[in-house]
Amino acid sequence: MRNICFFVGDISRSGGTERVTSVLANFLAVNGYQVSILSLQCGQKSFFPLNSNVSVCNIFDNAGRGITRLPLVILFLRSFVKKKNIDVFINVESMLSIYSIPAFIYLRVRNICWEHFNYKIDLGKKVRRVARILAACFADDIITLTERDKKFWLDKCFCKAKVNRIYNPVPFSLASDVDIRKKKIMLAVGRLTYQKGFDLLLKSWSIFCLKRQDWMLRIVGSGEDEEELKKTCDSLGVSKFVEFYSNTNNVIEHYSISAFYVMTSRFEGFPMVLLEAQEMGLPIIAFDCDTGPSEIIIENKTGWLIDNNDVSGFSDKVEYAASIYDDDKLYNEMVTCSIDNARKYHLDNIGKKWMRLLND
Repeated sequence: MRNICFFVGDISRSGGTERVTSVLANFLAVNGYQVSILSLQCGQKSFFPLNSNVSVCNIFDNAGRGITRLPLVILFLRSFVKKKNIDVFINVESMLSIYSIPAFIYLRVRNICWEHFNYKIDLGKKVRRVARILAACFADDIITLTERDKKFWLDKCFCKAKVNRIYNPVPFSLASDVDIRKKKIMLAVGRLTYQKGFDLLLKSWSIFCLKRQDWMLRIVGSGEDEEELKKTCDSLGVSKFVEFYSNTNNVIEHYSISAFYVMTSRFEGFPMVLLEAQEMGLPIIAFDCDTGPSEIIIENKTGWLIDNNDVSGFSDKVEYAASIYDDDKLYNEMVTCSIDNARKYHLDNIGKKWMRLLND
């Protein structure tokens, strides 16, 4: 069976990218593949559980400016794939192609770029744009997480690489254990950063709280904006209607008691939290940002899409969702539809698509 290596920034992080990498690595290991995870920096241990047959190692023990380390990383990768007899090398995020493309010149290693942002987002980094161009021209495959992002790649780049869309899998399957009756909690999970738009969520929530005070907003996550967000709660007068919980690898306990999932991200790649929410039967209210929500949410059946950055419109839909919850029949129908829609993202289905790709 083939020898697969996932190349990540830092597998010890607790984000969706690291979570889905761990899930897919475990699936492949169970199905007979030889699997390793290589972190660019830190990452001596995965934040999420790994199969005992998945090996983990890193290039650098500490963080640093990746581009200044370019020559060292190229030499390391070239030596690593030869020594480990790697057949397929998967860059978990297009940025990492800046290292692997030059490292594998004249080597018989299948080089896959697994994009986890969307093509429109470069975070102001020219090197990310360069990495995408290199991947489009010299990688063997580019895997996007959505059809919309696949189209971005094909429209914006001259792609010699094969471009395929494979959705991320939901990391757990517990729909049979879902308790239909939930508490009056609207849940949001993610890093407390600008990208995730929690500031917009709090503004929307403050409007909702003028009309109803019987609901709680629960925010689960950690990040550099945490203190500022708590100050925003105070200034908006909603502190008693908002709960903050630290990051956890047991997020299921929060999904299991919450009635709805809310997401106000400014941009995404393919938000894993929406898959997790649906698997646990939570209807979703989300901004229609690039990319992901529009391909996950079925309007009026599993949730609602709101124009990006429309705080007032989001608040109106939160109020509407609360009224749906008050009607047992309507709410239960949405819970059932959410669970049904999550099935196409189950690991067995998505994992088989990866196996077909790797064996091609």
